[in-house]
Amino acid sequence: MKRGSGWLCFLLCYLGYMGVYISRNNLSIISPQLKDAGFATAAQLGLLTGLFSLGYAAGKLICGPLGDKFNPKNVAALGVAVSGVSNIIIGISIWVLPSFPLMLLLWIVNSFGQSLVWGPLLRLVSLNFSKKRAPFITSMLVTTTATGGIAGILLASGVGHTDEALGFLVPGSVSLAAAAALFLFFPGKTKVDDSPRPAAASSRYSVFTKCGKCCCPRLCRA
Repeated sequence: MKRGSGWLCFLLCYLGYMGVYISRNNLSIISPQLKDAGFATAAQLGLLTGLFSLGYAAGKLICGPLGDKFNPKNVAALGVAVSGVSNIIIGISIWVLPSFPLMLLLWIVNSFGQSLVWGPLLRLVSLNFSKKRAPFITSMLVTTTATGGIAGILLASGVGHTDEALGFLVPGSVSLAAAAALFLFFPGKTKVDDSPRPAAASSRYSVFTKCGKCCCPRLCRA
């Protein structure tokens, strides 16, 4: 890895996983506005939270191995992108066609998208950082729980008080941008380098020693 690329790998992974929390924690901030606008009842909002947790857990079981079978960078970026796009469509639907069943469906899709991200990111860390450094990088990624959550709350509260649709559109757009950055600019390895190394020649004159019929006795050691 080139000098400085390690920090870029870490930064893009960090921003990618921040995008997950940005497009998750916004719901808790927008919920009062959704309730006041008559878009959803308190029971329906509770259903959103519960089904998100179930969808996330189910996605972990179903989609977990994808990061090992496919390019982990692409899988992680796809997960963050699905999360962002789900939020964007929810925001647009609030403007165009308010529908709680549609919102519920898209929030479950959001949970599946988010379940794709963590495992592939850990694989990227293991591929691009030494065994000694990887645990530290992983522990730093865990801090996105706080930083991403706070960013999602600030974004949603900053724009959601004027229009609840913006509470989904803005966080979704930020997550989609993070996914694009991870997909386009990640500079590290995305698979194990298992190509066979060329065998070193035993002697400068190994071609003579193999045949055993060298015309020069001083060169042939067969």
